[in-house]
Amino acid sequence: MAIGKNVPRVDAVAKVTGRARYTDDFHMPGMLHAGYVRSPIAHGRVSRIDTSAARALPGVEAVFTFEDVPATRFATAGHPHSMDPAHADVADRLLLTGHVRYHGDEVAVVVARDRLTLQAAIARVSVEYEAFPVIVEGAAALAADAHEIHTGSGNRIGESGYATGEDVAGAIAAAPIRLEARYRTQIAQHCHIENHIALAYMDDLDTITIVTSTQIPHIARRIVGQALEIPWGQIRVIKPYIGGGFGAKQDVVLEPMVAWLTRKLNGRPVKIDLSREECMVGTRIRHPFDIGLRAAADREGRLAAMEIDVISNSGAYASHGHSVAAAGGAKMRSLYPNAQVSYHARTVYANIPAAGAMRAYGSPQVLFAVECAV
Repeated sequence: MAIGKNVPRVDAVAKVTGRARYTDDFHMPGMLHAGYVRSPIAHGRVSRIDTSAARALPGVEAVFTFEDVPATRFATAGHPHSMDPAHADVADRLLLTGHVRYHGDEVAVVVARDRLTLQAAIARVSVEYEAFPVIVEGAAALAADAHEIHTGSGNRIGESGYATGEDVAGAIAAAPIRLEARYRTQIAQHCHIENHIALAYMDDLDTITIVTSTQIPHIARRIVGQALEIPWGQIRVIKPYIGGGFGAKQDVVLEPMVAWLTRKLNGRPVKIDLSREECMVGTRIRHPFDIGLRAAADREGRLAAMEIDVISNSGAYASHGHSVAAAGGAKMRSLYPNAQVSYHARTVYANIPAAGAMRAYGSPQVLFAVECAV
């Protein structure tokens, strides 16, 4: 590769000729289609669930609820495996849950012979809920009387900070030009052209093959093994061409479920293909940040010091957890290397869709506040 020289992409011909195969291009004889029954409330507990009408529909192969799945909690983030519990991702997910934590949480899964039957069966599952208080804002999750979203968490996922310079607060107090402000960033979804989709099947009695639109095939293999409590060597992950991800597919979303379903159904191929609406509410989003900032400059306009306090809203589940807020603070430091900086961040749970990786990984939120202040 050289400046001024045209170098063709290695996948260009396959894509423009239509030869590239994406996950939805994989079809198998007898393939089944699965889909979730999702909560219509943001926080609560299932008090009653009736699947009999769905099971009675011709073409429905199986219906499983949160009562049928393993009680093994697992993490979903696309991070390298850590043997140190202090650095391990938070394991707060189940395949299905009776304690719903956001509007769209999965309480049951239906398996049918075709997609039309699948949608009809999902609509026939009757669920009643006991509603709990809903927390949307990150600051509200830290209130002393806030309802715990995950028992024992205090609604906190992580906290960290750093300071450069001898006395950041003193530098701000002594500066002739000072600013204090609060900035908030909003939810964003990746909106990749290809929705989340995964297929799993078994060729023998032990090995599960997963075909999935993912950015993390090796990590997906490990997490499926952890979620199903089976040896990782019994799992094979195939990553075909991917129609965009931008971080949303740097998380394990569908793979554990399709793997579990094919095992339950004697190795038959099972595919889950999420709709755009499901991707918006039931996969991953960018973390919304609430940022308090104090800054100071000298009379020549040179930035002298800055204090940044961040509340990162990770939503209903930890996913990538506190690493996004920590990374955002670390990466902003190089922009103003001569200024004293104090950075403090907390990541919390709330009853919104789970936040995960998204392009630039925490930098857009922090730098938006910093540059607005400057």
